[in-house]
Amino acid sequence: MPAWPDGAAVTRALARLWRGRVALAAVNGGAVGCAIGGGIALALWIGGHPPASLLVALTVGGSIAAALALATSRRASLPLDVERRAPVCQNLVITAVELLGDPARVPADLGTLVCRHAAIRLDTLETRAVFPLGRAALRGLVAVVGCVAIVGATRARPLTFVTGHGRAANDIGAEIRHITITVHAPDYAGLPDRTLRDPSDVEALAGSRLRVLVDSGATAVTLETIDGRQSLTPASGSFSGDVVVSRDGYLSLQPMAGAIAGARRSLGLVADPDHPPVLHITKPGRDLFVPDGHQRVPITLEAEDDLGLASLRLAYTKVSGADENYEFREGDVPITITKTDDRHWHASIEWDLSALSLAPGDMVVYRGIAADRRPGATPVESDAFIVQILTPNQADVGGFAGDDDPNKYALSQRMVILKTERLLAKKATLPAADFADEALDIGAEERQVRAMFVFMLGGEFEDAAIGDTLNEVAEAESEGDIAAGRLRNQARVDLATATRQMSSASASLAVPDLPAALTAEHAALDDIQKAFTKDRYLLRGMSSQERVDLSRRLGGTLTDVARGPRPSATPEPPTTTVTLRRLLARVATAAGEGRDRSARLAALADDCLRADPASPALREVATTLTQAASERAAADGSHPLLDHATAALAATIRASSPDAPAAGSSDLRRLDGALADAMKSGGSR
Repeated sequence: MPAWPDGAAVTRALARLWRGRVALAAVNGGAVGCAIGGGIALALWIGGHPPASLLVALTVGGSIAAALALATSRRASLPLDVERRAPVCQNLVITAVELLGDPARVPADLGTLVCRHAAIRLDTLETRAVFPLGRAALRGLVAVVGCVAIVGATRARPLTFVTGHGRAANDIGAEIRHITITVHAPDYAGLPDRTLRDPSDVEALAGSRLRVLVDSGATAVTLETIDGRQSLTPASGSFSGDVVVSRDGYLSLQPMAGAIAGARRSLGLVADPDHPPVLHITKPGRDLFVPDGHQRVPITLEAEDDLGLASLRLAYTKVSGADENYEFREGDVPITITKTDDRHWHASIEWDLSALSLAPGDMVVYRGIAADRRPGATPVESDAFIVQILTPNQADVGGFAGDDDPNKYALSQRMVILKTERLLAKKATLPAADFADEALDIGAEERQVRAMFVFMLGGEFEDAAIGDTLNEVAEAESEGDIAAGRLRNQARVDLATATRQMSSASASLAVPDLPAALTAEHAALDDIQKAFTKDRYLLRGMSSQERVDLSRRLGGTLTDVARGPRPSATPEPPTTTVTLRRLLARVATAAGEGRDRSARLAALADDCLRADPASPALREVATTLTQAASERAAADGSHPLLDHATAALAATIRASSPDAPAAGSSDLRRLDGALADAMKSGGSR
């Protein structure tokens, strides 16, 4: 304790000023902390993360503590700070503090005089005048209010979006919060509505209507599908629109805040087709050959559909006649239908053939026909089976092998005429394209009939038989056949004319000009019947002298008999594989970028869905890329979701790539040939 009476007054005054200085440091530290905390909250909002209130509070508290620690560490500088803020002290405060620290330095009267004047000057100083808190408190209040406002606003309305140029930007409300999709199946399907909330993809029956409801604070939301783009209708904080599912594709939703685009959301869209009914004749399930037309044939049909059946019937076609005089009659057989449910039907009938008046040689072709409830659906036919009435001279022969395609000889000129007449009768009810296609099919059958006649006669006709005249050169070449009685001139002319009429009919059907085709077809039929009335044509057999000389077989050298080495053709990868390889390169490029890659990843997700919307693997990759676009990378730049998407995309490309061609060695085949020659000649090694 100093010996001077005014030394204690100087110490008390400095302690009072010290408390004012600490208070000022605390206020300034709080203001700085609030400013830094508000900046942190704003930065978190811009980066797409909710602001952490604890982090902001720690920042404010840390700033206050740092300010107090700094003020405490500088307590020895208080006299100098007071002298600087109060020039009226005239260095008396600094001198008094130094003398109080070492009283022996000066005489007692000099120390007493300095301390008295210093105490007088300090007593006249007010703490708020030396360390003013008013202006600092105002700054601190503004910083606190601003920090609280920023934290509250960003927590209440977080938003992150990416502009079309890939720059991260922010706008309040430009975010898709939830997506709700209601799936309304077609009315004929009879399926209940389904509601999906925030799905990764949507699977619906083809023809279904999707009601898309988007919860967002954006000013507008656009919906893009594989068929086009539309703007959703706004309604009190949400947007809605309808999409008809016609094929596999995607749903891509883009929120807009004015002219700035927000984060895109992409969903895969899978259109499940309405499969046609499946129909089988389970009994008898084979062709029948019966001795007469008074038989009873038990028939059983089984039909099922994925949604529901609409009709089931048993149709037949009666074929009677011979040669070119076939007659066809169609009809339905009444059946009894038992419905297990809407999807599974069973029908049976004990069919009495007596009502058809079948004669020996006649045939009945029967088949089941079913249709589902889809409007405009084409009925489905089962396999066709026949019931044929045997003639008296027909019997089973052991070991007899029939033709693999017995129906190929059922074509005749009479049938071609019948089909042409039926097509002409229903021309008014068919679209032009379908009418032309059916005419082309009949033209192909006409060419088959012509080819059978040409083949039956041993080859193509010479282009010389016109009308009733013959080519003399061709006639001379045929003298052997004429002398043998295998050919009659007039019949040959008739058949040649018939084949030309068939060619003319085929050309008219290709136009299509059915009246002209019918005229040519009837003319061809007349010529065929005239030729058959004159003589019956048979295919000339092979001469017995035309034999293979067995002594000349295997008489050559096999050393060089081998396939020549040819370069293997490099298989061209499918177009989808090429597209996926390019996508993989773009994903790898995006993985090497910094933080600003959300727009690129969202675009890559859309491109994956466009490449093959029906692929489950690509839909999963698109979902992963969409999630990666909305999340930030790790501190080292890695992103697990992006790595997973890259691996899945590479596996998909590997599965779709063609196998490498097998390598072969022509030299080994040459050695095989040389070895075979040496062994056959009996030579040594």
